[in-house]
Amino acid sequence: VCHMVWGENGLLLRWGVLDTAGGLVVETCSGVTALVLCYFVGPRSHPSDDPDTHRGVLHIMGAAFLWVGWLAFNGGSAYTS
Repeated sequence: VCHMVWGENGLLLRWGVLDTAGGLVVETCSGVTALVLCYFVGPRSHPSDDPDTHRGVLHIMGAAFLWVGWLAFNGGSAYTS
C-alpha cells in the first residue's frame, strides 16, 4: 500500500492521489484488516441481552488505549515540528 501511494510509479500516485501525512496508508490498512478479521471471526456464537460485567471494563480499557495512543502520536508530532 505504501508503494502504491508514495512510490515513484505507484498506482495511486499516477492517479493524482497525494498523501503527505500518511493517513491514507494507515487508515486503508487498518480498515481492510478489520474487515478481514470480522469475516474470519464471524458472528457471535451466543448473542445475549444480558450485560456482562467484563464488557464495561474492556470498553474502558479500549478507550484508554486509544486516548494514550492519540496523545502520544500528537504529542510526538508537535514535539518534532
